[in-house]
Amino acid sequence: SRQGVPEKLAENLEDPMCDDSIRLCVVRLLGLIIRRTPEILERLLPSRDRVLAQHIAGMLESSGSDTTHRMTALNAWANISVSSVSGLAFWLNWEGRKNTLLSLVASTNNEVCKGAMAAWSVVLEDRPPYATTHGGHEAPVVLLWDI
Repeated sequence: SRQGVPEKLAENLEDPMCDDSIRLCVVRLLGLIIRRTPEILERLLPSRDRVLAQHIAGMLESSGSDTTHRMTALNAWANISVSSVSGLAFWLNWEGRKNTLLSLVASTNNEVCKGAMAAWSVVLEDRPPYATTHGGHEAPVVLLWDI
């Protein structure tokens, strides 16, 4: 997050001169940056209408044989969701996206199905079921296990 580089990368997603392969790389990279530096989440994803959120959402819902878009979006979603409770809440509280993420596990595209299962495994791995934990529970974690 030095010198606002992640923010500049996110802004470049809107650049009409930026080709599709670059957008895929930028979305993947920003997901990894958020996972490594969770405090940047508030700047890159303060709301659902921000460019990064819209790109990930659009890539998750890409149709046809666009496996690369869905796989990249799944990886970004998983990285953002494991970065912090806020990252997890961002996606779980966005009803349409939550349903899309769940439906990808049952995708008829074998690669997307496997990728979605792997992404959900990563997200669930660090968050034990609330029925077996002790102490206070943060609402997004409880919501995660109530799905």
